[in-house]
Amino acid sequence: MRWYSAYSFFVGLLYVIYGALEVINGAVAWWTPLELNLQLGLPLYGEFLPKAVSDPFFGFVMLVLGSIFILGGKRSLEGLEEGWGPITVALLLSGALAVLSLLVIGADWLDSTYPVLFGEEAGEWSILAEDWALNPGLILFPLALPLIKVYRAGRMRMVNPSK
Repeated sequence: MRWYSAYSFFVGLLYVIYGALEVINGAVAWWTPLELNLQLGLPLYGEFLPKAVSDPFFGFVMLVLGSIFILGGKRSLEGLEEGWGPITVALLLSGALAVLSLLVIGADWLDSTYPVLFGEEAGEWSILAEDWALNPGLILFPLALPLIKVYRAGRMRMVNPSK
């Protein structure tokens, strides 16, 4: 068993768990009059790290992403050479999800500060109060980065099939 098979499975499981939390929180908050705030993160200054936001669509993307990580880990664990492909795709998608989160954070910051251009007072904004700054898509991406080694190994096998 290679280390990255188990690690990919672990990272995928985290994505699936947080994706399910976001789907559940979002479905309840968006489509019912109730408010549900299920969290698994570590408490930090009154917030959770990572914080499962109430967005069922982002949660669905995380569920799919976690499933791809798990599929790659399962294939690698079975000794199949194709295992590195899904892990690489999931790594690229998790990077895209992290960049999307950073863009949303930047847009929220600009939304609170652009009134200064028109002589008005700036809105209140704090990085710790920003839901997207603590979301699992951004927090779990650094955990997935060690899987770059899987991409490099798979690419080397394609270039030099005899090794």
